[in-house]
Amino acid sequence: MAESEMREGVALTNLDAGLFDGAGATKRDLVDYLDAVSDRILPALRDRPLSVIRVHRGQEAFMQKNVPSYTPAWVRTVTWWAEASQREVSYALCNDRRTLLWFANQRAIEYHPALVRGSGTTTSPTWCSTWTLPKQMGSPWRSRQPGRSAWHCPMSAWTAR
Repeated sequence: MAESEMREGVALTNLDAGLFDGAGATKRDLVDYLDAVSDRILPALRDRPLSVIRVHRGQEAFMQKNVPSYTPAWVRTVTWWAEASQREVSYALCNDRRTLLWFANQRAIEYHPALVRGSGTTTSPTWCSTWTLPKQMGSPWRSRQPGRSAWHCPMSAWTAR
């Protein structure tokens, strides 16, 4: 197989390199996997400011919030004030397969979308995740992973009491 290729106009490089020490997978495996599930993952990421965990061979994984200076112009972003770091942060919006492939090429192995839409405000969440089990049966909460205690609920299902 080729060490590099183009998909959706994204130059994918070093595809046969190990993803990270002990992973037992290559960068190509990550790219192929995310490409295969893109129709399932993109609706969850769409229009949500995104933080990612990236890995580089021989280095510790790190979280990236602010898009790097070399981010292609076609990657949509939204800029928000980050109180913790006292600066504006430019978050990517992963709205399409092309952007997802670009993130895969950057060795982004975890995707952490914000609970709010990028077009909204940071005080109007549209989704909630919690590790607390609901007290009432028949609530709008549902388990993402059977047998686990992670529960997710669209904020539109909440009612004031």
